[in-house]
Amino acid sequence: MRKSVDDIKRRAEVSTRIVEHYAEALALTNVQENFINLIQPTLTRMKVGHQKIRVLDPLGKDREIL
Repeated sequence: MRKSVDDIKRRAEVSTRIVEHYAEALALTNVQENFINLIQPTLTRMKVGHQKIRVLDPLGKDREIL
């Protein structure tokens, strides 16, 4: 996908579907572990080669209230 202003709407749609899919998959899990501990690996920044991979934060600002 291109990284231009013209693609912002499409990128937002794709991102929304990914987050919804991720949240649905998490909702189907049957574990007794604290939710924030379960998703902690996705909240850690990574580096692959010389490129930094941005953090996936599915809870956003709501993380504090959990």
